[in-house]
Amino acid sequence: MTLNPKLTGAAELLGEIEYRRGDTEAAILLYEQALTYAPGAQAMRTRLDKWRKEAAVNGKLMERNDARFSVIFDGRSENGLASHTVAVLDRAFWRIGEKLGVYPSNRIFVTLYTEQQFRDITQMPAWSSGAFDGKIRVPVMGVSQNMEQFDRILVHELAQRRIQSLGVVIPLSALQESFSRFTAAQAAVAYEESLFVADALAHRLGTQMVVLLQGLGSGQSFDQSLVPLGLRAADFESQVLRRLKP
Repeated sequence: MTLNPKLTGAAELLGEIEYRRGDTEAAILLYEQALTYAPGAQAMRTRLDKWRKEAAVNGKLMERNDARFSVIFDGRSENGLASHTVAVLDRAFWRIGEKLGVYPSNRIFVTLYTEQQFRDITQMPAWSSGAFDGKIRVPVMGVSQNMEQFDRILVHELAQRRIQSLGVVIPLSALQESFSRFTAAQAAVAYEESLFVADALAHRLGTQMVVLLQGLGSGQSFDQSLVPLGLRAADFESQVLRRLKP
């Protein structure tokens, strides 16, 4: 069945589905056709520009597929790293799935970028060491010097995907209290989300994390402890929850 490109809303949704299934070329074609009939659809045009840029980069890379993961990487230098990535994520998939009680069946896409490619494609801030926008994206500069950190980033981004798959996000204020009031499923999400938030804070603050911990240790609230660091708790929560929401 052929989609009528004049149906802009349907084309927008189908293009997003094709992209998340890993067929970026089909997604680009759908949006190009739809935009000829709806040139003012700015959100679609912005997404199309992003997909074109990603396709240009990925066209120079190789793809490795297994039963659950597709890893896109530089075949000249990262073949061993791609194999390692699949092994780490596969172990984490079952471990996290057991905690959350959810085992999504759709394929998980992972791209290993150079530092510059990662910044160009994701537009993430300098403190970010990974991203998830339906696909896991990780820069690999200096990985050989710190494989433990690389593994942690992979698992961190996978955990974010798993939280999104549940369609449940718990406000950060609720994570500051005891988890005993939660059901087992809610507690599992709260645990994974807490790890995600703590990791995001560590990356954002770096060595300044000690200032936050000192503030909390002295009895200050989370909001008060962030003030010396030039951060507002509401702004940080908004950024984190935006990444977690499906």
